[in-house]
Amino acid sequence: MTQLHLPGSPGSDHSKTERQSQHDEAAGWSLSDSLTSPIRHRWAVAGEIALLPVIGLLIGYLINPEDFLFMESQYPWIWLAPSILALRYGPMPGLAGCVTILVAWAATHGVESFPKIYFMGGLIQIMLIGEFSSLWINKNRRTDAMHEYLSERFQALTHQHYLLRLSHDRLEQDLIAKPMAMRDAIAAMQHDISVSGNSQESANTLLRVLAQYCQIEEATLLAVDDDEMTDRVIAKLGTPEPVNTRDPLIRLSLDNRNLMHAGETLHDTALKSQYLVAAPLVNVTGTCFGMLVVKRMPFVSMRDDILLAITLLLAYYADTLSSAAVCADVIAKTPSCPLPFAFQTKRMEHLANVSHVRSVLVLLLTDSGNQTACDILIALKKQKRTVDENWLHETEQKTGLLTLMPLSGRAAAEGYLNRINLWTTEKYDTPIAASGISCHFFEIDNRPNSNALQEAMDLFRAD
Repeated sequence: MTQLHLPGSPGSDHSKTERQSQHDEAAGWSLSDSLTSPIRHRWAVAGEIALLPVIGLLIGYLINPEDFLFMESQYPWIWLAPSILALRYGPMPGLAGCVTILVAWAATHGVESFPKIYFMGGLIQIMLIGEFSSLWINKNRRTDAMHEYLSERFQALTHQHYLLRLSHDRLEQDLIAKPMAMRDAIAAMQHDISVSGNSQESANTLLRVLAQYCQIEEATLLAVDDDEMTDRVIAKLGTPEPVNTRDPLIRLSLDNRNLMHAGETLHDTALKSQYLVAAPLVNVTGTCFGMLVVKRMPFVSMRDDILLAITLLLAYYADTLSSAAVCADVIAKTPSCPLPFAFQTKRMEHLANVSHVRSVLVLLLTDSGNQTACDILIALKKQKRTVDENWLHETEQKTGLLTLMPLSGRAAAEGYLNRINLWTTEKYDTPIAASGISCHFFEIDNRPNSNALQEAMDLFRAD
């Protein structure tokens, strides 16, 4: 079968190669990998902590019944069991293994003539290994959190890139045939979602855009709950009949998380469908919450570029809708804040709370009557880095440029200010401070009750 994939989607060639490399890597696991890779299930961890020292004691007893603790050997091999626990889970499970060995010694030798040096050496070994393990476990958690964020960010940027490229390629030939350009379609969707949120109006806007841009004549948008199709209709275009949610094309699209069309089922009678297109609504986090089922559209519109446009518009709608729900509290407090800026701010706050990775918000503020300074801020807005998000906020008294720098600290913000200071000096023959622009830093970290965006907004209201 032929599937329509975006780069970075689960079905793309890149993902297939990545899965193959992961399979090869898993097949080549060594004994050291299995010893150092922790189990994630709570009861399995508890069982391992309880059983591994006991197994070590039994092996020691079978090898050397008279000295199963290896106290007279050149190396006390029994300490390998708690060392493995400390390496996999940290110092506390390793100490639990030490307690098991101590109980075994007390049960066989009594409490007299306690071998202080023997147990002191083992305890120091376990504490050192446990401290090393704790440092690397925390470092891996922070790395995983940063990698997850960057992967989701890359996928969102990929969708936006292809959407932009498709818009420019088709603009000239579709200008007469279509009353709405792709940019206008996206703007209309984003406006309706930001105003009405997850409601009937935003879903109707999506179908209206699909009808104008992709020539869809009859379609239904159904809700998906926990990866299961439902009969609940979110919106519909034309007068479609009730959708058969058990249709093979719909099931295939839901299972593969990709757009499927009738051309893929022509040679398979088991997958023969009464619908032309089925496309899931999957946001950037991988959650599927809707299914677009197209009943009628012109035959000439069943082209790859039109199908790709449907996929990209649905992905953009899903991402925007999810960001609107995440940023509801920010938009309620600051209605003028752009949705992408609010969404990335919330993501950085969440990342700071779960993995202690800091970001920074930079505010360049000036009086609205200072025309030269306002021109500088407008020019700086166009010079943002790809990874950054910025927002030019204007009030009657003040104008400010807010720049969100993800995964960056104060040093990165100072480097940013040095760069724009050199630029303003070269272009306007005056440093940024002398032009009437004040600079403010707001770190996004895990401090209780900290809100960098709200603190920046307070400066606009200050005298």
